[in-house]
Amino acid sequence: MQFEELQALVSKHSDSPLFARLASEYLDHGDTAQAIEICQSGVTFYPAYSTGYLVLAKCYWKDSQFEDAFDALKQARKLFPDCELLIQMKREWEANIPTLPVPTPQPTSIKPQQQPKQDGEIVSQTLAEIYVQQGLIDEAIKSYEQLKTRKPEQTAEFDKRIKELQKKLGKTGKR
Repeated sequence: MQFEELQALVSKHSDSPLFARLASEYLDHGDTAQAIEICQSGVTFYPAYSTGYLVLAKCYWKDSQFEDAFDALKQARKLFPDCELLIQMKREWEANIPTLPVPTPQPTSIKPQQQPKQDGEIVSQTLAEIYVQQGLIDEAIKSYEQLKTRKPEQTAEFDKRIKELQKKLGKTGKR
């Protein structure tokens, strides 16, 4: 299956476990951020899908988010504890983890319109659109509102989508 076909299929069937394959394709094409976003959304719908966590772990590793990579790999191993591939991957990663300098904590300031991300809270455009596909328009709007605080440079785009969804909500009456 070609990359474009896979994108279209997952877009059409947002609840498909093919998310892991699509994320892997994005990872292979060098778009790690998109691959991570797809995996994070996917594992929320398929929390018992070890392949989803495996691909997510690979994404984090490639993005040098080593702690998150080990956490995702650990989750995959919980689901499939005897998988030799996962055991071997953990060994290799432990042996090859780069020694990174410990960063000096810098004081951070949060802009008034921004809120810190809550632990375990996942929000993405992909997830918002999955909510739309499922008819959960209120949830989609909430996701876009959260995205506005996390990605202020895209506020206009998110506002436009929120207005579209509010119109849709008014027409369908679905919440």
